[in-house]
Amino acid sequence: MALIVLLSVCATGHAQYYRALGAAEENTAVASLSPIIQKKTMRIAYEAGKPPGLRMRGAGMIMTICGGGLMIVGAIIYSNADPNSGQVYTNSNGTTYTDGEMDQAMGVLGVVAGAGLTVPGLILWSKGTKKYKRYLETQTAFNFTKNGVGLTYRF
Repeated sequence: MALIVLLSVCATGHAQYYRALGAAEENTAVASLSPIIQKKTMRIAYEAGKPPGLRMRGAGMIMTICGGGLMIVGAIIYSNADPNSGQVYTNSNGTTYTDGEMDQAMGVLGVVAGAGLTVPGLILWSKGTKKYKRYLETQTAFNFTKNGVGLTYRF
């Protein structure tokens, strides 16, 4: 039963499509199409969600703050690690060695990852601020001069 309904809907849609093209009936003034066949061709007018540079500046701030915090935490972890502690192993030739703590490696990793976030974050922050300031300069502004007030619009 469901197959019959599906086939009839498809057949009706195809018939309406060809009727709208003029292949089935040439004397129809207005042809109505099935919602299955209709395509919406309305275009949405472009409107920027946020001014240029604002998202870049925000991302740069977050990256810089997180990277700086990660560098500080990594340095604290590294400084608190004891290099002499850890497990002692003996080789087959009789020499012993200590593997050290995992805290040292985690501290170094934190500092390196923090630097990796901070440097691009500073670049994004400065570039985003420049773009945003340039955008604000192109907007409408009031200028106060000795002769009075003027309205400027730059585009």
